[in-house]
Amino acid sequence: MLSRLTSLRRARLFDRVSLAWSAIIALLAAETEHSRSSAYEAFSALDIEEQRDMLDYLEVTAIEEAHPRIA
Repeated sequence: MLSRLTSLRRARLFDRVSLAWSAIIALLAAETEHSRSSAYEAFSALDIEEQRDMLDYLEVTAIEEAHPRIA
């Protein structure tokens, strides 16, 4: 839900990475059915251009392929 806030989508941590992306990445990294489902929903709420940028950042062609690790 937080990843859908315009303020979080505009706030950048660095380069292209927004706070919304960080939330989506954290959900993906949790690797549970519920967290990944939530990540997919949040990702689909992003603008098409932002979706493309995020996929490029994650180095995947589809969000379902992303399995980020948080160190």
